[in-house]
Amino acid sequence: MESGTLAQAMPIVAVSSASLLRHFSILLNVGALGISLLGFLVICGWSWRLIPLIQLHPSWVPMQFNTALSFVFLGLALFGLLHGRSVIAQFLTGLTTIMAGLTLLQYITGLNVGIDELFWQHTVIVQTMSPGRMAPNTALCFLLSSLALWLLSQRHRYPLVLSGILGALVIGLGTVAIFGYWSGVESAYGWGKWTRMAVHTAGGFILVGLMLIGEEQYFARKVGYRLPALTWAMMVGIMGVTVTLAFWQALGANDFGKTPAATQAFPWVTSGVLVFGLAFSLTLAIAVWFSGQFQAQVVALQAAQVKILSLNEQLEKLSYLDGLTGIANRRMFDLTAERELGHAYRHQYPLALILFDLDYFKAYNDHYGHLQGDHCLQQVAQVIQAMARRPTDLAARYGGEEFVLLLPDATLSAAQGIAEKALREVGNLNLPHPTSKVSTVVTLSAGLTACVPQQNTDIRHLFKQADQALYQAKAQGRACVVALASPPLN
Repeated sequence: MESGTLAQAMPIVAVSSASLLRHFSILLNVGALGISLLGFLVICGWSWRLIPLIQLHPSWVPMQFNTALSFVFLGLALFGLLHGRSVIAQFLTGLTTIMAGLTLLQYITGLNVGIDELFWQHTVIVQTMSPGRMAPNTALCFLLSSLALWLLSQRHRYPLVLSGILGALVIGLGTVAIFGYWSGVESAYGWGKWTRMAVHTAGGFILVGLMLIGEEQYFARKVGYRLPALTWAMMVGIMGVTVTLAFWQALGANDFGKTPAATQAFPWVTSGVLVFGLAFSLTLAIAVWFSGQFQAQVVALQAAQVKILSLNEQLEKLSYLDGLTGIANRRMFDLTAERELGHAYRHQYPLALILFDLDYFKAYNDHYGHLQGDHCLQQVAQVIQAMARRPTDLAARYGGEEFVLLLPDATLSAAQGIAEKALREVGNLNLPHPTSKVSTVVTLSAGLTACVPQQNTDIRHLFKQADQALYQAKAQGRACVVALASPPLN
């Protein structure tokens, strides 16, 4: 019987889910700590006046102290969620929300609530509206990230989906800012005359967005929920639309620093960017949706394959079991006997065979009926099954009221002891048998043989010897054991 069929098929279907989650968790932990490390390095830059950590280029915007501190909080919150510390994560998220919310409030109302330099006096103020004040798009990204983190902590289906969508928005805003630095379009990383987003802040938000989507996937898989293909399509589409609209707005603002105003020479450029960007985003989202649908079908087919293999294996196992007693059947005995005979011949150890027969079982059935007869067979089968104590021993129902016990590496005397014990145990069942001619309870007769197989020994020879011994046991009055050594074949 090919018992390893299913086990061999499993690696084709998928990598172990537990192993995949474990490796994914390690990657997410590294990402979360990386976000906190980014903020910590900038805080060190402010503390020790290490300008390259604060401002990557003399003409670029520095990362504000509050921004760096918020990155530390966000990274630790993401790390805490991975380790089940939801309360700590929500507390750190709340601190980030307060700083980002107060900053946006200052931009909206024109007030100064004292949050900008609450923790540090800023000396690097390139393209900064007010010393220490984070950019409005930076504050917005922190608010979106904080909301996504709160949704992640809920661990439910729809909050998880929404957290991934918010992560896609954060990635989009960070990507636009990075592209603005690369292309020289200043309004891509700054809104109006307000503070601009630093380039490493933009990079940090791309990592934060990826982490939000990653933790969405992690928690969804952990609770056994597979995100639908539409969710991935929405995230990709929203990311593309965010990048397109933000860059279109930047082009429309006609703010290119020292570069020529390309939109004045080519008025169709901004419209073209908008149309192309939206069309590309829609096309990419549809492609992702189709890809997700295809993957879902592949997963479903693989799951069906595993189920079919499992059912086939179960059917194969059942084909080797007796339907009434639950022990091995004649087919199983025939296969096992041939195999064990070969082993015994190669290693030259004895092979013993015991045949059991219920005494006057036809009379028992006539007296009690077939249902009670079946119950009797089941109890006797369990007794004989208990005699097969070693992994290589096999107890089987050979047919009707006959049972067989195969004992590799057992001598004739050892097998006789086992047969006698089986007879005693069946007698101890105290199953009434008023029509028996040898006892008032159900009894067994047993015939057995044993030999060290030679080249021309086959299982039929052993079985014939055991059957002859059983015949002698019946002739001697039943309820007894007869052992016959198997003579060598000429």
